[in-house]
This record gives sequence, C-alpha cells and structure tokens, in this order.
Amino acid sequence: MGYPLELVMLNFSHSNFSNTRAALQQAYRTFECLQKWWARAFLRRVWRYAIYWGIKHGHLPRNDQAWRHKWQPPGWVWVDPLKDAQAMLMLMRADILTREHVCAKYGQKGSDVLQKRLRELQEERKLDPYRPQKPDKAKKEAPPDDA
Repeated sequence: MGYPLELVMLNFSHSNFSNTRAALQQAYRTFECLQKWWARAFLRRVWRYAIYWGIKHGHLPRNDQAWRHKWQPPGWVWVDPLKDAQAMLMLMRADILTREHVCAKYGQKGSDVLQKRLRELQEERKLDPYRPQKPDKAKKEAPPDDA
C-alpha cells in the first residue's frame, strides 16, 4: 500500500526524529501518487463535463483555453521546514528545481506567488517610499572600471 506502519498504527512512540521523518516522506510519496491518480481518473472528467455543460448552455464562451487546466494538490507540512527550505534554495541555485516546482510543493502556483509578491512590493513602496531598496545584484557584481 505504501503506508508506513507507524502511520497505519498511529504509533510513533518507538521512533526517533529521523525515523519519523522518513516514514512521513514515504507516506507523502504515496499520497502524491493517489492525488495524481484522483486528478487523472476523476477530477479531469468532472472538469471537462463542467466546461462542456457551461458551453452547451451558454454560460461559458467557446474557447479552447477553457479546456486547459492543471490540478494543483495542496502542499505538505514538513517535519523540519527550515532544513527543507534551505534544501529547496540550494536546488534552485543549482538549477535542479524551478520556482514553479518549489511553489507546487507548498500547494501554490509559482506565477500566482510572483504576482502576489509584486503587489506586496508595490504596496510597500506606496506606504513607505523612503524605505531603502535591496541593492541590485547586477550593479553589485559588476567589475570596477579601470579607467
């Protein structure tokens, strides 16, 4: 089934932190597979039927984009969020993961997070225009002029 015994029995009394974390990660992998199966086998059909019904009854305009979708399951609460966040940053810096992938791990869409962050930054600038901005990395890393 893919469920760790500790989770099935709801008894983590004979496990240490590392064992518990490994057991939960095994369970998360199983849950992710089940979520993907559920989206493929059921939710996709419901979505297509809802779009078909909406177009047929005039509630939605005919649009090929309406059929496109991607199911985003909820993210997981990690056992050690600091270490997981540090690992995600390292993987992003090594170009192994993308921001979209990291956001998906937390149940969010990367483009939505960027749009929200942009709105937050714009609001901060409106409220406190004299707040110092973060230095531009390109300017900071540029070699000095020898002239």
